[in-house]
Amino acid sequence: MVCILLIFGIRTFIVEPGRVNGRSMESTFLDNQMFFVDKLSFFFRTPHRGEIIQFLDEESHEIMLKRVIALPHEVLSIRENKVFILGTDVLEFELNEDYLKAGSITKSADGGYAFYDPLGDYEYFVMGDNREESRDSRVFGPVHRSQITGRVFGF
Repeated sequence: MVCILLIFGIRTFIVEPGRVNGRSMESTFLDNQMFFVDKLSFFFRTPHRGEIIQFLDEESHEIMLKRVIALPHEVLSIRENKVFILGTDVLEFELNEDYLKAGSITKSADGGYAFYDPLGDYEYFVMGDNREESRDSRVFGPVHRSQITGRVFGF
């Protein structure tokens, strides 16, 4: 009985396994690949740019995995097949996305230039690593901190 309670507590509050469903995070995570969700870290800190998170998409009620691209109060634009961030310090920079497969390009949802509204408090812009196969913030908008269930990592 103690073992069952311990396992339940660990899965509920600390870490739980998961399995990728889809191709949106390729080549970082492949379809059907196992991963872990760290549920504890974000109780002590906010998500960082570049981290992969798990969250609940409120529209589809799906659990999703995506990479954090832009942080609260930043402005994101897509042009020349690249992502640009205008930070809170009012300096723009091109996002270094060395996690993308060679030759990957980033387009907006309609395929053209895109300039997104500034992110609000506790809002994150997330994208899949397989940009052509990903339904992400380009489509459904920013993810609120309250939707995020943890930080994803492989093994």
